[in-house]
This record gives sequence, structure tokens and C-alpha cells, in this order.
Amino acid sequence: MERVLRSRFADYDQLVRLTERKTLLKAELARREEMANSLRQKMGTLSGEQVEYANLLRKVEQCRERISTLLDRKVDLQIQMGWISGNVTLLEKAAREAARPLERFPVGSVVFWGLLAIAGIAGAVYFVEVSDDTFKADFDVTRAAGDVPLLGVVPWAPQEQDRLLWFHPYRSPLREEFSRITAFLLPGQWPKALMVTSWDEGAGKSTVAANLAVAFAHSTYAATLVDLDLYKPVQHLLFDVPSDPGVSMLMREPRPENPVELFETLARRLALPMRAGEMDLIPAGQLEEQSPSGLARDPFFAEFLAGLKSRGDVVLYDTPPLAGSAMALAMASHVDGAILVVEAGVTTRRQLQEAGALLKKVGCPLVGLVLSKSRDSLPGRG
Repeated sequence: MERVLRSRFADYDQLVRLTERKTLLKAELARREEMANSLRQKMGTLSGEQVEYANLLRKVEQCRERISTLLDRKVDLQIQMGWISGNVTLLEKAAREAARPLERFPVGSVVFWGLLAIAGIAGAVYFVEVSDDTFKADFDVTRAAGDVPLLGVVPWAPQEQDRLLWFHPYRSPLREEFSRITAFLLPGQWPKALMVTSWDEGAGKSTVAANLAVAFAHSTYAATLVDLDLYKPVQHLLFDVPSDPGVSMLMREPRPENPVELFETLARRLALPMRAGEMDLIPAGQLEEQSPSGLARDPFFAEFLAGLKSRGDVVLYDTPPLAGSAMALAMASHVDGAILVVEAGVTTRRQLQEAGALLKKVGCPLVGLVLSKSRDSLPGRG
């Protein structure tokens, strides 16, 4: 049969091979179908287990929620029971306290402790007052000054224009105060050459000196203001004029033969606002390498000061503070008296005594005191 088929079909061998391959493929397909069926069965089993597992998880969550709800209710019940028992306890205590007889109020103890507290406060206030040796008001200065008169009280002012009389051409409390001071220091009754100083820096002596010069000019007196605080000059700033030329030119070479001729070079003629008068200002100038310590003992400088005194009605010198300054003490021989500026709340009674002793030692009369930066109203002046 095979021989017949071979003779009739040229491609018999190829056909046989294809048939065998077809059989093998059928067998492989059958095997794979069996595997697929087995996998389907397994997949079906896994899907059922997953569904069952998901259902168990939901039941567990529901149980947890119920347990949490029960725990919350338990806590609420415990809190409510605590409130109830606490209220009952409080009511029982209140009833027991109400049933007790009233005790007498310890009035004596309260009075004792009250008096003790008042005594303690009074003692503290007294200690502060005693330990604070500074001047607060005009009566403090009057009691400590003895025979030295209190010329005036200058109130504290935050702004520069409130402190300077230059900005007060009309009637004002500041102008009235300095008018009283100048009335006390009228030329002919009191010396014509005065130095305005303080014990320490920052007391306001330069402002007082400037206001005194303006007040004299208001009263139609020929006033000259000289800034001798050569290390810390401020008068040129207060009146807004150049600082040079000034007093420092007296220490420069060459010097003129007649020192009085320097007055026309150094002086600034200032016209007060509203035509209220005129005054002359000699600023300090600019120091180069000179030391002003020996200037006050220079005969040339003494002759210059004598010439100033002969030219006008009153000469005011803004000198350095007395503490630690030889210039202020050296000026004592060139002036007729000194005005000491006392800063409220800063200058002490001891400093006032030391200042008076120094001026007395160098032979300079203390004409009067001015209390500056006072936060109290002007005494008896409205």
C-alpha cells in the first residue's frame, strides 16, 4: 500500500511528516487544554477564598466599630458618674459647713497686718527719699543752697525749639521765667561779666546761657555771648552760625597787636526775631593742635576779655563744667560772678556743695542757681 502511494504521490514523504506533526500538535493541544482546565479550577478556588477573606475583614471592622462605640459609652458613663458623685460630695460638704456655728471674724489680726503693711510702705518710701540725694523741685534747691538765691526754674522740653528762647518772640512761660532772671541780674545792680557753668555735662548750661543772652537782648541791653566750651561747643549750633572764626583764633599766630580788634572779626551780630533786639555771639571756633588749658592764663586773652566787658552791658561766658575742667576755674579771675545750672533729678546736694566750695576757693562769687529740666510746673508762675 505504501509502495502504491509512493508511486502515485511524489510528495508522500512530506505528507507523512505533516501528518505526524499534526498528530503531535493535537496531542500537545489536548495536554494544554487539560492544563488550562486545571488552572481554571484552581483560579476558581482562589477567587472563592479571596471573597471569603474579604467578607471576614468586613466582619472584623464591624466588630471593631462596635467595640469602640461600647468603650466610648463606658467612658461617658464613668464621667457622668464622677460628676454625680462629686456633686453629691460637694453638697454634703456644703451642708456640713452650713450646719457649723459661725466663728468670730479676726478683726484684730486684719488691723495688725494692715498697719504693718502701711508701715512697710512708708518705710520704703522714706528710704527712697533719703537715699535719693538729687534735686527734684525748686524748694529742694532753696533748702540746700542756703544764702545763694534760686534765680529760676527751666521746665523740661522734648524739642529744641521748646527749650530755646530764640523761638519765643512773644509772651510764653519760658520767656517770662528768663525775664525774671534778667530782672534779678540787671546790669548796674549785679556784675556785668558772668560765667554760666554746671557741675557735670548734660545739665543744660549752654541752653541757659543762650536764653539769658536772648533775654537781655529782649530787654534792650547790649549782650554778648562767648562760647568757651572749646572741646564741646554748641552755641554755633543753637544759633545756626559758622563755628569759625571763634575764640580758638586767640591761640593762633600771628596775633594782632590790639586784641580788642578781634572783636569785629569774631563776633556775630544776631538780630532777634520780630525785631525784639540784637545780641553778639562769639563761637568757640575749631581747635587744631592747640590746647585751651592755658588760654585763661594768657595775658593776651585777659586783655581781650577786658575789652569785651567794656563794649556792652553784659557778657555771658558758656564755660565747661566744673568737674574735671581747669578752664572753668581759671575763668574765675576774669568774671564778676558765676551762675550754676542744677539739673533736676541728676545733680546731687553733695555736687552742689563741692561746686560752691571750688568757686569760693578761686574767689568767684556764686551769684545764683538755675534749676533746669524740671518736670514740675514753674513754681507760683501759673
